[in-house]
Amino acid sequence: MNFYLGILSYAGIYGMLAMSFTLVHGTAGMFTIAHAAFFGLGAYASAMLDKLLPPELMVLGMAFGTLFAAACAVAVAAIALRERGQYLMLVTFSVQIIFSVALLNLAFTGGDNGVGEVAPLQLGPWRVKGQIAAVLVVWALAGGMFVLLRYVERSNLGRALRAIREDEYAVEALGADVFAAKLFAFVVSAALAGFAGAVFAHYSSYINPASFSFEAAILVVTISVLGGQYSLSGALVGAVIVIWLPQLIGFIGIASEKVAAVTQLIYAAIIIAVLFLRPSGIVGESIRRFPKPPAASPKPPGVS
Repeated sequence: MNFYLGILSYAGIYGMLAMSFTLVHGTAGMFTIAHAAFFGLGAYASAMLDKLLPPELMVLGMAFGTLFAAACAVAVAAIALRERGQYLMLVTFSVQIIFSVALLNLAFTGGDNGVGEVAPLQLGPWRVKGQIAAVLVVWALAGGMFVLLRYVERSNLGRALRAIREDEYAVEALGADVFAAKLFAFVVSAALAGFAGAVFAHYSSYINPASFSFEAAILVVTISVLGGQYSLSGALVGAVIVIWLPQLIGFIGIASEKVAAVTQLIYAAIIIAVLFLRPSGIVGESIRRFPKPPAASPKPPGVS
């Protein structure tokens, strides 16, 4: 039972990561491959600061991880958001590769060994004990992020971001500050990814570069494409399915050393199949539409 509850907790964490990706890609239309890097920045920053703070102040460490990921996103955005289309993708791809290499070679990150003995998840004086409590806390945090992003999605800013996604040049021609809107989406998305990384670090109590590699970036894209690129609900649905997938593969008798390779092949097949058969994913985009005004009633003859 604890094993399955643990998988459900990881699904909630990756659901938060996928929802943050939905903001920048699904809502604003910016395809980035650096999301696993921001996830890792939040995890490492929170885990390292945690060793200097008492457990009761763990929330401060998690807040620091969130803000650190946001600060790094501002630096990346200064370069990346000047580019568009595939150029933005290439810039963020480079950032992801640089981050992965840095984790492996910097001494203070622990290299291949990563960072161990990270304090278990604790909210103020309350330490999260047991898998059931962990599942409830993780999914409560995911629910809070869902509500926050749904508010942004339905706000004037959210509508502006969707307009930028559809036709950036038209929005720019209307006088809107496209760069500021894209900067907001990029930085807030990175901050939320960093928060998910902080939760991941304290839940797992151990982090290493493999959790934030290029393969992790592809995992985020797979979750988004399968669940629904433009849907917050789809991000959660996709996370539950994709995180369970390696466990299901293990049940069909494939050798353990081959599970990772087979999983990557299945991820690629999922992306191709969904893009061809159902581009909107399992859960399509839900846009609040206003009712059309009633048609004017025809005037009777002789009335001007």
